[in-house]
Amino acid sequence: MPAAPPSRLQLRAGSIKRVKLINFMCHSELAVDFRTQVSFVTGHNGSGKSAILAAIVAGLGARANVTSRGGKLSDLIKHGEKSATVTIYLHNEGMYPAPFKPEAYGDTIEIERVFHLDKSATYIIRSAKGKVISKKRKELDEILDHFQIQVENPVFLMNQDTCRSFLNSKTGKELYGFFYKAPLLDNLEETVATTRQKVEEGRAVVAQKVEEARPLEESIAMWKKKQDQCIRPESVEADIANAELKLRLKDYHILLRKAQDTEEALKQAEADVQQHKAQAAHDEARIPKLLERLQSMREEKEKITPEMAESQQALDSSKPKMAELRKATIMAQQALNAARDALKAEQRSLAGYERNLEEARNQQDLRDFDNHKIELENQIQQTRMDIEESRTNRNAFEAEKKQLERQFEENRAAVSAFNNSYEAIKRGIQELDRDINKYKDSGDSSNTVNRLGDLAVRQRAVIDGLVQRKALEGRIMGPCAALLNLTEEMYAKAVEKAIGQFLLTYVLEDERDRQVITNAFHSQRVPAPALDCTTGSGGKFAETEMNFNDACTAPHPSVGELLTFKHPHVRNVLVDALDLHRIIVMPTPDSARKHYREDAGFPNCKHILDIQGNHHSKDSDGYQFIPNNRTNAVSILSADFASQISKLKNERDAKVAVMKTKEAEKAELTIKGNQLKDSIKRKNADIRKLQDEETKLQTRLTSFENELQTTRCAQPTDIQALVEEVDELKLKISRATEEVATLEAAFQKAKAKEAKAETNYNKMKEQAREELTRQEDLTSAIVQLEVKIAEKESEVRNAERTTTALENAVRQRQGEWTEATEECEKMKAQLLEEGVQERRLRVKVKESQEQLETMIDKMKASLRNLERDYENSWERCRDKLAELTKQKEEVEGQLIQAQEAVELMDKNAIIREHNFLTSRAKASEILQKCFEHLMQESASRYEGQIELDHDNKTLKFNVKAKAGSGGESGTGAGSSVKSLSGGERSYTMVCFLVALWQLIEIPFRVLDEFDVFMDMINRDTAMTRLIHSAVESQRQFIFLTPLSFSQEVLDDFKNNELVAIVRMPEARVMDDAAAQR
Repeated sequence: MPAAPPSRLQLRAGSIKRVKLINFMCHSELAVDFRTQVSFVTGHNGSGKSAILAAIVAGLGARANVTSRGGKLSDLIKHGEKSATVTIYLHNEGMYPAPFKPEAYGDTIEIERVFHLDKSATYIIRSAKGKVISKKRKELDEILDHFQIQVENPVFLMNQDTCRSFLNSKTGKELYGFFYKAPLLDNLEETVATTRQKVEEGRAVVAQKVEEARPLEESIAMWKKKQDQCIRPESVEADIANAELKLRLKDYHILLRKAQDTEEALKQAEADVQQHKAQAAHDEARIPKLLERLQSMREEKEKITPEMAESQQALDSSKPKMAELRKATIMAQQALNAARDALKAEQRSLAGYERNLEEARNQQDLRDFDNHKIELENQIQQTRMDIEESRTNRNAFEAEKKQLERQFEENRAAVSAFNNSYEAIKRGIQELDRDINKYKDSGDSSNTVNRLGDLAVRQRAVIDGLVQRKALEGRIMGPCAALLNLTEEMYAKAVEKAIGQFLLTYVLEDERDRQVITNAFHSQRVPAPALDCTTGSGGKFAETEMNFNDACTAPHPSVGELLTFKHPHVRNVLVDALDLHRIIVMPTPDSARKHYREDAGFPNCKHILDIQGNHHSKDSDGYQFIPNNRTNAVSILSADFASQISKLKNERDAKVAVMKTKEAEKAELTIKGNQLKDSIKRKNADIRKLQDEETKLQTRLTSFENELQTTRCAQPTDIQALVEEVDELKLKISRATEEVATLEAAFQKAKAKEAKAETNYNKMKEQAREELTRQEDLTSAIVQLEVKIAEKESEVRNAERTTTALENAVRQRQGEWTEATEECEKMKAQLLEEGVQERRLRVKVKESQEQLETMIDKMKASLRNLERDYENSWERCRDKLAELTKQKEEVEGQLIQAQEAVELMDKNAIIREHNFLTSRAKASEILQKCFEHLMQESASRYEGQIELDHDNKTLKFNVKAKAGSGGESGTGAGSSVKSLSGGERSYTMVCFLVALWQLIEIPFRVLDEFDVFMDMINRDTAMTRLIHSAVESQRQFIFLTPLSFSQEVLDDFKNNELVAIVRMPEARVMDDAAAQR
């Protein structure tokens, strides 16, 4: 029959390409090609449509009763034939699932199963080139497991009976049964029950083995107690031999002790000889040293003698100098006393003249003259006070002027600094405006990859092509720069320095993708990016962040804290590769240098970067500084341009506000500077005014002094003479006072020289006394050393005589030791020849010789008694214990095996039960979500949910028409299938079937006459839903139906290259063609 035209679309691996039948059921020979995603096989009843489904099920290894066409495989052979052949061609290429052994099979797997009347069916599995790969069922099972094909699952390969049963399901238990069969939950539950039953059987076996072991243990304990009470003849014989050996060892140890004592005495004698020789040599060697020491003492004594003479001579010469200094001191003191007497006489004369002057003044009427003089003196005094006050005021004004000038200079410096700051802020605002314009001008190329450069864009295009073609086994993330964001822009240079090598790095989930990516870049001649394949648990990207106990506790931020990651796995990769949490960032290079100079280490700090991206570290060679050679900071780590522009605008507004504040402060400083300038001008005027007043006061003072001098000259002659005498005496007293001071200084100087000379004289006297004492000590030491040398010479002679006597004693001891050693070695050789181990010879025997002889006699008598009483012997107990122990070990081995088997089965039962419950919960969740999604689609007129009761194993629908859809009225929550209307039931069962298909991955699905029980409207709706699900899931669907389609549906099929219709020939025509063949 003609095959459907091939489609340009690629089928999934494991899909059916072709089915070929020979002598199978009603077909003599039939070949059907399935090269589209959805295939409709149509034909009248009896045309052999259901035989295609039976061929697929039986050809892939299912049992005959699964086909519902016979109880055994021979029933599937065409009447009158001896065998039938079914050949199925499976697609074996594509991305998912992966092909099965593509190097052996190629792009197609050919599975041929031959059914015989008289023997079992056989398999032949071939490659695309027709080469036989295997004839074993095991290879077929591996193929089915690889593609997850479940030929006996009634939900995915539904024959007519199953379709009828599914559509006619009226109770919740029947619907729940289909839910149980779809993900094979019934098999899992049966496996759990079987495992639990085996565990109970194993525990019964363990209890039985424990009961069997108990009487054996009691018998072993009884016979062991009896054995302990028995004495072994071999033990007594061994004790006798041991005692005899101890007796001989006792003799050996006596000889050995004698040899050792002799050896110790010999060693002691030799040591004494060596000690005496060493002492004699030591004394003999010490005598020359003592003689040298004696000679040095004599030379030192001869050297001290002239020094003593010189010291005595210096002492004698210093005595006249001391006398002269003492005489000079006495003379200076006499001159000082005379000057003091003369000063006192002048002072007495001055007092007399002053009394005479006072009497003369009292005799004359000089009151007016004195008043005028006093007035002049007061005016002079007042003028001088005014001049001094003026000078004080002028100095105060000059100090205030200097203070104002300093303030003015400070104000001018502040204005200059404000101007610099103002210009810096202005430049910053201009730079921010440029950055804002740059971000605004980025437009469509504002994404991170475009900003990484042309190479990054080309690399990303290659990666996207591989992902679209599904050429990769796992996911791929990257580049890393597109998955990171900076929390603070000011640290951009430091972050770029730390992670620069990872900016263009891609992270793989599967190591197998590395070669695929490398080949793709090589073929397109694009430089390949760096690839990292550090994976999380289970070979997948980790969804949680790793815990780090060695995080840096520095007060400054780490690189890891300055970044936000769009996926935890990228964070784990970067932290694992670079230790980002151990790289800290400091605000300035100086702070980083200070950190290392002061050696104030932070815990777990790897190294330090400053805000400019310079690298600081410290190793065994000392502090290391590596400057940052990059000129631009990283702006690619912040992908949100709107927030970045907003941030820059906020920063610009802040700078503008600061600039305005600075302008106000500058105006205030300018005003203050002008005020200070005016104040300085006023102070200069005040100072000039005070200088003029001071000049006037000085002129006035000069006139007052001249007038006072004139007044004094106008005094009477006799009073004037007395005044002159008084003044002359005052001058003499002043000169005498100065002379007294000079003489007193000379006296103190002479006295100091005398004290210094006396101190030097005492030092020389003490030195002479010390030299005399030293000479006497040397004389006494020389005498003692001469006596000691004589004693040492006598000791050397005595040591030589003692050494000779000791050498004679050593020769005598050496002979005795040789004789004892030879006798001991002879006895040792005899014992070794008799089989005594050498280590036994070193063991000391505690018993005496008499005790050993008594023990030997008693043990020999006991041995004779044992030989006469053999009935209750130790050998009999030994054999019985061996027999019982062997039985017990066998039982214990069986018990251990049973216990291990029970523990293993119990663990398996727990694991299987957990897997069963997990699988059931997951299947329930998928079923409910998928069913609700299908019912909520916009094209659907209904909406609803599924309610599952796992305890009672029931399933209920909650279906109702959407508001305003024009559908039939809903039935409410918890509806049974029987209560659903016709439209609700048809669409609900189709959605339920599609939801069941989502529970297990299988490359293809087959439905046989699923639509024969529906009317035309519900059939078109159901088939449209099934085709839509088939296209969405990208899996192969085969529908077998005897009904035709409406013209509208046929028009949709023609326009859809994913759908094909295969028409079966009439039964009569097919039979005629078969007869002709």
